[in-house]
Amino acid sequence: MNAKATNLNACLCGCGGATRATFCAGHDAKMISNLVAVVVADSLTKAGIAKLAKSLPSDALRAKFERAAARATAPKPAPEAKADAEEVAA
Repeated sequence: MNAKATNLNACLCGCGGATRATFCAGHDAKMISNLVAVVVADSLTKAGIAKLAKSLPSDALRAKFERAAARATAPKPAPEAKADAEEVAA
């Protein structure tokens, strides 16, 4: 049996791929996107986000997830009314 084949790990994103690293190429971002979708769909609080982040395998991945979750849950600015924009332009 090939020695390289025995040193492969399962990708942690859950795709079933085999890799020498923790994730297949790009699959860390795929996992972050999936986790952020859960945050948004379930309206997780900061405590829920922190709990989910603790399950990630590295500090770098936790930080990346926390930044992405913060961006996804940040309040969106209200669009300016067209009349307000016209007043400023006048």
